[in-house]
Amino acid sequence: MQEACGSGPERLTLRPGVVILLLGSLYCIGLECARVVYAGNRFYLFLIWNLFLAWIPFAVSLLIEKVQSRGGRPALLVLLAAIWLVFFPNAPYIITDFIHLTPRVAVPLWFDVLLITSFAWTGLLLGLVSLARVQRLISAAAGSLVGWLSAAGALVLAAFGIYIGRFEVRNSWDLIMRPGLLARDTWHQLTSPALYPRTLGVTFSYAVFLMLAYATICEIGGLLPTPMWFRSFTRAEGQGSTK
Repeated sequence: MQEACGSGPERLTLRPGVVILLLGSLYCIGLECARVVYAGNRFYLFLIWNLFLAWIPFAVSLLIEKVQSRGGRPALLVLLAAIWLVFFPNAPYIITDFIHLTPRVAVPLWFDVLLITSFAWTGLLLGLVSLARVQRLISAAAGSLVGWLSAAGALVLAAFGIYIGRFEVRNSWDLIMRPGLLARDTWHQLTSPALYPRTLGVTFSYAVFLMLAYATICEIGGLLPTPMWFRSFTRAEGQGSTK
């Protein structure tokens, strides 16, 4: 996946990582089409729409790179970053679609497990790779620490967005169509956390999961340099274990 981020924002050609994500998406759609033909129903057709929404933050991250590389105005970059943040939770949200998984007569359970896993994995990758792109630009402008703090904040907001989308039945469009209602409900939950234990539980659990997943693909996939403090920590641990 390293090629999906590239080594410079000026290169926006179709790189191997992007091709892999496209192929993964086509595979997901192929599985769903095969299910429709085999079972004669469209129960999981919504997964295609959810995957489309997961592509939006990825596409916006590409656009942010392009605008930044051409010396775009800061106001435009801020606007694009806000749009990216609004749609970012849609990418990891697909992992909650396992809630729909139940044995069905028409289709083997193993196939539906594979179907949802494929959509969830592809959506999660789209979101995390887009975050790596945005973080790299932030780090270049404001430093590595600010970049990592921004990434952590985005993942916490994404976890809260997952809760809102799954349990409050809200979506990104509500920020545009009904911002007042969404802001009021969100503010009440944030200011009265003791009244909403499920909000805290879901947000915390998914935030930790997303942070671990992000750290994993950044380190193993080489999307971003390992933070200096983490390299120092692991080096110290390694030296301590050899004594």
